[in-house]
Amino acid sequence: MQYSGGDKSCRFPLTPPVPPPPLASTNATAFLSSVALLYDGFYHQMGGLLQLGGPDEPREGPPLQNALRTMFLHTHLNPAGRWEPSQSLASLAATSLSPPEKAQVEAIQTGCFNPATGTLYWSPEILSRLWKKGDNVFRDKWLPHVAPFLSPSSDAAEERCRRLFVREVGEIRMGEPMESLVEVVDGGRGGFRTCTCVSA
Repeated sequence: MQYSGGDKSCRFPLTPPVPPPPLASTNATAFLSSVALLYDGFYHQMGGLLQLGGPDEPREGPPLQNALRTMFLHTHLNPAGRWEPSQSLASLAATSLSPPEKAQVEAIQTGCFNPATGTLYWSPEILSRLWKKGDNVFRDKWLPHVAPFLSPSSDAAEERCRRLFVREVGEIRMGEPMESLVEVVDGGRGGFRTCTCVSA
């Protein structure tokens, strides 16, 4: 179960080919490779020229830049013991969006982030409204990117690695800890839940 950047069937820009490494590993390189896999496969397209549109067509307008991507990259635990996406509002303020557009994006930020667990839930309704360079994030990015990881492996070690990276669940339980970096419902068609990165 190996994935490489030149393999169009998986589309993960990784070189050299690597399997999803175990999260429980004490090897820092292996753990950071897991996080890089999550970023490259999912969150890289959640910034820069990302635009908010409808489920069937993109919209011409200012890009969202890092307003959504920073929710994955930067979180911290506040004195009250609640998680906060520490740079999301500042990243939103730095965009050229109009006040009504910023209000829409702020509502997405608030609705996706769970302060009790510091995790993000991306519903199909939200992801299908996001576009980058003419591609729909839900249909053209996240669904095909997660698909190679959803087939069980007959090798026990590979299967353990796969389940530590992504896990299919019957429903998203936002108040519970995650057992993998990514949780998906119905192959991702029912939504995605991901961990976030803690930053100072």
